[in-house]
Amino acid sequence: MKKLIVLLTAISVFSAAGISYVGYKNLSNDTTINNQEHEFKQLEEKLRTLQNEILNSEAKIKDLDTKDAEIIKNSNEKIKILKQLESDITSKLTQENNKINELIKNLNISISESKIKKEQKIKLEQELAKLKREKLKNDANHTFFNGEIRKLQDKLVLSNTKLDELKERIKSYESELIKLETDKNNKQKNIDKVKNELAKKQHLILVLKLKIQEYDQLLKDYSNLEEQFNSLKKSVNEKQKEIQEKTEILQRTHEQLQQLSNSNDNDKKELKNKISKLEQTEEKISNLNNQINQVKSEISDLNKKKESDLMNVKSEISDIDKQLEIANTKLSQSNESISQLKEVIKQLKKDKSHSTLENQKLDRQIEEKNTAIQKLEKEQQQYLTNIEKLNTQKSNLEQKLEKIKKENELKEQQLENQQLEYEKLSREYTRLLAFRIVLNSEISDLTNEIAAKKIILKNHKKFIEKEEQYLESLTKKYNSIKQDLKIKQQQFEQKKSELLMLKAQKTESENKISNLTKEQSEFIEKQKQLSTEIKEINNKISSKKDEFLKDNDDLKRIKEVVDSSNKTIEELKHTNENIERANTEKQEEIDKKADKILDLIKEVEMYETKISQLTRDLNLAEKEHERLSTIKANIESASNKIIEYIQQIRFGFKTTKESLAEIIKKDQELKEDLSSFSELVKKWLVPEELSVRYNEYIKKMTPIQEKINKNHKEIKELNSKLDQYKKEIKDNIKNLEKIIYDAISNNASELTE
Repeated sequence: MKKLIVLLTAISVFSAAGISYVGYKNLSNDTTINNQEHEFKQLEEKLRTLQNEILNSEAKIKDLDTKDAEIIKNSNEKIKILKQLESDITSKLTQENNKINELIKNLNISISESKIKKEQKIKLEQELAKLKREKLKNDANHTFFNGEIRKLQDKLVLSNTKLDELKERIKSYESELIKLETDKNNKQKNIDKVKNELAKKQHLILVLKLKIQEYDQLLKDYSNLEEQFNSLKKSVNEKQKEIQEKTEILQRTHEQLQQLSNSNDNDKKELKNKISKLEQTEEKISNLNNQINQVKSEISDLNKKKESDLMNVKSEISDIDKQLEIANTKLSQSNESISQLKEVIKQLKKDKSHSTLENQKLDRQIEEKNTAIQKLEKEQQQYLTNIEKLNTQKSNLEQKLEKIKKENELKEQQLENQQLEYEKLSREYTRLLAFRIVLNSEISDLTNEIAAKKIILKNHKKFIEKEEQYLESLTKKYNSIKQDLKIKQQQFEQKKSELLMLKAQKTESENKISNLTKEQSEFIEKQKQLSTEIKEINNKISSKKDEFLKDNDDLKRIKEVVDSSNKTIEELKHTNENIERANTEKQEEIDKKADKILDLIKEVEMYETKISQLTRDLNLAEKEHERLSTIKANIESASNKIIEYIQQIRFGFKTTKESLAEIIKKDQELKEDLSSFSELVKKWLVPEELSVRYNEYIKKMTPIQEKINKNHKEIKELNSKLDQYKKEIKDNIKNLEKIIYDAISNNASELTE
């Protein structure tokens, strides 16, 4: 920076004051020849000095370029240091952010854990109070149940005596009922045998009736088949006759077609000679057309490839965007499912009670939910991997798209060249087409005649083709009907043999049905008789059962009382045992819960201490984050000001170099004017021309004098501007150094605190 200021201070432009007057003044005062020579030498010396000044100014411009580069380099190094400071601060800010997030996370976890432990403590205290109340209640119940057991045991002795008496009477009823039931069962077996025989006879009658119905149906089918067979026979005869007629028509048409074809061949031979010239022209047109088509194809291929490549890549990018959208949607759904499952697990954990069975069931449910969460998290990782892969593919495709766009610009140039070639070929093609029209007009009469005959031939051929197709269709139908007729004839013969066989079976079945109906009537009569006997036995059984049921009801009632008393006594005893066992368990549980409450109180105190420490750490981290953010903001502000001053300094260099260039230009003009002036002075030094051409020299030197004065004035103005530019650059450099020094020293010291 100091070297630059010294250089700017040293920049000065020579003054041309007095030079323009040297020769002119001496000439106007009519001085001696010796004095003129002396002044001329001074003029030459000034010209040399002016040349040196021009060279010095050019060297200074180069030196300014070098110093400009040095300033930019030095400034860039300082800015690089600032950028490194800013990068370090950004890194520290990121670390502080991570630290704050980690502290907030740990703080929230500790608060949550403390809250859970407090809730568990309150819950355990409530459960402890409940257990103590239940134990007191169980003690009272134990005393009450012991008194009830003694009362029930006294009543049980009386009931057992009555029970023994009723058991003896019921035994006698049971023996009588057994005899009656045995007789009834024998009768019932006979009825069942009769029913089975009836069912068999009924089934046989149905089978025989079905055979008769089968015969009737077969008879109908036989009649229908006979009608179809006769109809097919008639169709076969009709189609055969139609085929013969169509064959004769086709033969006559073929003869006419042959005659027309011969006539047309003669016309074609006559036309062939006239077409030979046309073929040569057509060949040229064809070759030219191929070239045009080739150019068209190349143009079309270039257009298609240009659009196709672009559209394909855009389509692939669009597909990837859709896949990304789907993957992001699935990822969001997976996150939502995981959150829901975690809420369910949290609720299940809250629902846990002291019941071991329920807790096991809840634990299984929690394990299932955790497994589902793990599965969803794996799917989530797959979605993230897929999204990353798709983003990479999209980036590659976007690069490919830019490459295709550049290639398309080259293809546009190719298309323009191909278009010019296509226009040239089209003009030649148009000329040949005109020549072909002339040739076509000469052979149009023969062509028309041949065309007319071709139309007739074509019509005959179409008629023949149509008739041949119709004949072929008729033949296929005829063959199909013949085949159907053959099948129907086989079916007809088969049905006829089946009908004869079933007719014999029908007569035999009708005789069997008559015999079976008689046997069925006999079995029905036997069934009625056995039913009457069973009814009488049932009446006797019913009477005995009434007596038996009455005593049995009394027996059951007393037995129920006895059983109920025994059961009640056992239940009361079991209840007392359960109460004693429950009281023991409750006492153990009371002791355990009291221990758990003490442990929870210690854990709550520990979490409270941890929360306090984490809160202090969080406050310190937030203050450090705020301090670093302020330093970063200061560096960013300083960087912006540095860039602004560098731009101003570079602008000052630019304007200084432009002014120096302008001064060099003006010096060059001044040099040229002084050279002209010098030439005039040389001529003036010839003594014999002194008095003769005085006015002529003065007239020539006056415009040069005015031009020199004008250039001198402009150079002075440019020197004044250079002084101003020098001052501005100097001030901007000082400001730039101060900002860089302040930014590096202040922020670096703050950063190390």
